[in-house]
Amino acid sequence: MNVQLESENPKTVNLLISSAAILGLITGSYAVKPFLDKFSQCSLIRLTLLLSAAAAVLTMFLNFYQILIGRFLFGFFSGCLVVTSSLFLNNVTPVSKARLFGFSTNFGVVTGIMICLVMGFYLPESDTEEAAETNYWRVIYGCPAGL
Repeated sequence: MNVQLESENPKTVNLLISSAAILGLITGSYAVKPFLDKFSQCSLIRLTLLLSAAAAVLTMFLNFYQILIGRFLFGFFSGCLVVTSSLFLNNVTPVSKARLFGFSTNFGVVTGIMICLVMGFYLPESDTEEAAETNYWRVIYGCPAGL
């Protein structure tokens, strides 16, 4: 992406894009309370799933600021989703089954991250002509929308 964005400082671009998602995740996990007061947990899970998918679609266009905003929003709605899903599981899972299902939200998050990271193995080297022409980064950024 740095080759295609023709960035003068690729390390800064990488840092900002990566950090935007993490900052959104942290912000969303703390900011979810007013949404939980306004929506039911099931409704909020559905809403944050749709909004995080829409945010992932934003990241599929070659515009640095759009990618940055999309990554932040994806992280924000994902943070809301993780907290809401955990609360929902706590409310519907019997105490006797809590050990069996308690890890499922985090397992899902880690599995999703692993899938996207493994997809990165197929990216071309950054100093090649293939890197300037590939659109595979769009598949990686768009994968969460499909999942």
